[in-house]
Amino acid sequence: MQKFLVPVLVVLLSACAAAHDGVAQDVTTVRNAAATYPEQARRQGIEGVVMLRVHILASGRAVAVQVASSSGNGLLDAAALDAATRSVYRPAQTASGQKVDSWVRIPYRFVLE
Repeated sequence: MQKFLVPVLVVLLSACAAAHDGVAQDVTTVRNAAATYPEQARRQGIEGVVMLRVHILASGRAVAVQVASSSGNGLLDAAALDAATRSVYRPAQTASGQKVDSWVRIPYRFVLE
């Protein structure tokens, strides 16, 4: 049985743009730190999806990372939190180019095959 972690896909909250009048460009990921599949979870055949809420400052730094929806396994949740914290982001921007703080949702899918 081959085991791997499905690449992370960043899904932005539609509320992100609504939270800041005039946001013309949403947050993007500059460097996506891969989540490490916890070895104990691999051995036990545990899979799951962790949905995180991440607060990205205008500087591009993630300052708050929260589990919005747990995978049901603390090991997978912790691995997703670690990866989101280590990732580098390009902040949301207004039409005039001003960088603004925003929140995004990021799912991490842990799948064994």
